[in-house]
Amino acid sequence: MTCYMNVIPVTAKLLQNSLVLSGTSRVTPDFANLAELLQDAELGPFTLPSKWTEEEKEDDHTPRRAIDWLERRAIAQVPETICTLDASDYLVMRTREDLSKPPEVRGGPRDALIVHATEHNSSVLFQEAFLVTYRTFISSHDLINKLITRYVYMSLSGDRASQSAARLTFSVLVRVVDELTSYELSEALVHTVTSFVYRLIHEGNLIFARLLRKRLLDRIVTPKPPPATVSKLTPPRKPYNLFDFRSSDIACQMTYIDSQLFHLIEPAELLWWAQEQDELKSPNLVAFTEHFNNVSFWVRTLVITPSTSKEREKYMLKFIKIMK
Repeated sequence: MTCYMNVIPVTAKLLQNSLVLSGTSRVTPDFANLAELLQDAELGPFTLPSKWTEEEKEDDHTPRRAIDWLERRAIAQVPETICTLDASDYLVMRTREDLSKPPEVRGGPRDALIVHATEHNSSVLFQEAFLVTYRTFISSHDLINKLITRYVYMSLSGDRASQSAARLTFSVLVRVVDELTSYELSEALVHTVTSFVYRLIHEGNLIFARLLRKRLLDRIVTPKPPPATVSKLTPPRKPYNLFDFRSSDIACQMTYIDSQLFHLIEPAELLWWAQEQDELKSPNLVAFTEHFNNVSFWVRTLVITPSTSKEREKYMLKFIKIMK
């Protein structure tokens, strides 16, 4: 699977099937057609990857086993892409008009995008875009497993470049854990992260272990709201209605409630809702939408309930003033 980030649509014309000696069908890149398409694009000139990698096919119905990093087993088969220092050969790049600026990444294999997000020459803009959109092509648990694999492999190497890559990989791992949603905090994911924390402790890397553990606990432990203080209120002589309050005060309170609900929405919820519209994955977005619908229903009810047109007009003008 090759991932393209909002620029190049992946079509069947970019790939062609070729028969290998065993007689099975294999997908290989058609670089000639791809180059023709990219050079004709309005976003202008692109650089094709010089290497190609085939990724394993994922089966969503097969349960994934969490990686237990307490086991100090050696990496027998090194994943070719995820453990490379530089994955630029696998990426589609867009050359900028200003040659002093580095080229922009426009697409590439999944592991190559992960590696590029952990490289020192990766732009901050790409890293932020990657952290927001990676859920479109890989789950958070799988990404954490790949980042841990890359960190372990690089940390076991003695050269300076590998040690630097390990630190950058850990930095991205912390960001991923720090932005996990409640839906993603499964038992398997928590076990994967905590066992990796224990590995860091056994290696004597207490600073990294403390940092990662704190970020995970911050996502798991929900802060308790302060206890509500109930005061004795004297009932009013007459019930309040909408016209007993200033329009500006009502607008401020409505804006405050909307702001509270809006800031609870995670970026991942918007991404999932655009793809699946699953209420379980986007609880804060659903709550914000329901509040908006309830307010809209409340306004409609107050406007159409009065029997006289003069009274209905009075409510309508009040709400218009609140909106202003």
